[in-house]
Amino acid sequence: MPVLIVCSILLYQKDFAETGKDRFFLFSKKEFKEVGIDSLYDLGGDLVTYDFWLIAPTLFNLKGRLPKNIIDITVLHRILIGEKKNNSDIQKWDISQTIKVLPEGDACLEKYLPMYYRRQELEVDVYHLFASVLRKSAKKAYKSAAKKGELKRFLSVETPLFNLLNEAACNGIALNHEALTTHKRSVEVDYYRFLKKYAEKHNALYCSPTSEDVDQKLCDLGYDLNEYSQDYILNYLPSSCGYCEDVIELKRIERSLHILNNVPLRTRRLIPIVETHASVTSRIYYKLPTLQNLAKKYRNILSAENNKILSYVDYDQFEIGVMAALSGDENLLSLYNKSDPYQELAIAVFGDSKKRKLCKKLFLSYTYGMNRNKLLRVFHEAEGDKRKAKEFFNQFKAFENWKIEICLEFLERGKVSTVEGNYLRRTRKNKKQFVKNLSRKESRTAVSHVVQGTGSYIFKCALLEIGKLKDVNILVPMHDAVLVQHPTSFDTERLIAGFQETMDRVLEFKISSKASIEPFFAYGKD
Repeated sequence: MPVLIVCSILLYQKDFAETGKDRFFLFSKKEFKEVGIDSLYDLGGDLVTYDFWLIAPTLFNLKGRLPKNIIDITVLHRILIGEKKNNSDIQKWDISQTIKVLPEGDACLEKYLPMYYRRQELEVDVYHLFASVLRKSAKKAYKSAAKKGELKRFLSVETPLFNLLNEAACNGIALNHEALTTHKRSVEVDYYRFLKKYAEKHNALYCSPTSEDVDQKLCDLGYDLNEYSQDYILNYLPSSCGYCEDVIELKRIERSLHILNNVPLRTRRLIPIVETHASVTSRIYYKLPTLQNLAKKYRNILSAENNKILSYVDYDQFEIGVMAALSGDENLLSLYNKSDPYQELAIAVFGDSKKRKLCKKLFLSYTYGMNRNKLLRVFHEAEGDKRKAKEFFNQFKAFENWKIEICLEFLERGKVSTVEGNYLRRTRKNKKQFVKNLSRKESRTAVSHVVQGTGSYIFKCALLEIGKLKDVNILVPMHDAVLVQHPTSFDTERLIAGFQETMDRVLEFKISSKASIEPFFAYGKD
């Protein structure tokens, strides 16, 4: 079991007025002292802190870089808790919650937080006490992570990636002000035009539908929300009337409207906040602004600088590749390695490669456990050959058995993992026992977690490789793609190779992975 050696605890008191009065404190071994900013960069070893996003831009602006080897203990707590973010302002992994579990936690927080937020004059003894308590909390988290099989991944991937992306975000992303001005003028028109179309087509109110509105409409359309989540239905189950597709598009334009409205024209660079573990499957998320939610039509507000150009490297048929490698299904492996699985399905069932987009959705619906009869009925309603669809999916026997094995593991052990940590733990009916059988939702969730969580791990490893390339700057990671800037002379085949070699290695060379350079911006497209 790895041993936690906390070289130093870093505490800070941020000057929220940004007048240069930030204060920094180090707790090394038994010595606690206030230090100048240079000490944070000269110190060897790890710096353990929390909510580093708050102070990172200040450090970067002063030094042009961030200290190396920052360990944000909040990230580790979030990994260990392994739950979705709730609607509250306070999350279980917030430092105010994780410190409370220690005997001295409540009393310490009561004195410390008013000073941290500058509501009271700072007392060094209080900060010293909090540093001591934070060290205990960090040691406890490390021991828990080692016991739960999460520590190796946290130290070898999550922490280096946290440092890489925070420095990239602090460096900022240049803006194309001409495009920003144009889109600020047009996005509201785009939104209300599509809202009108949506409302008239689906007999809805002329306002953005709430989650409850969407649930009610899906029920009216015959979807079973006890069997499928709203998110699953919208993303994986096509609707004959186009409702699912229209809701997704409306929400996409609405999110773009909010993003563009919240970027003032005077802004020269965007400095987003990075969340490297923003979901139970460990997705990367940028917020303030939420750049990953910006529709392709508006993405040209982002610009390269210093005579560099943008490139967008993307995994191809990513999830199918992951499933093929993990399941070892020879037919699925052959299909992925030798062709485009979605296009092959379109040709087999519809005799038309132009049906690829629909077939991608239906293929993923199948892989994540859609009822077979319902799936075949959707093909039939879309004027596809139901018999050929059945034959197509019947060839993946080993894949089906692999999904059953995952569900049995989730049922018997109460947890499933990716290829490297990031366990999903089953929700208990009560403190003593689980429900005896998995629901269909739980079965889909288990398979989805293994696949998408493994995908997140591969993607993070790939970003670490891209980060090693000279003259390449990471700008925005997406789901399984990343926007970078680089000199015009840079060979983009090296980006593709970095993606492919990483996926091949993580999946033990069971597949010949695919990646390509794709357009990041596309006028008139989502």
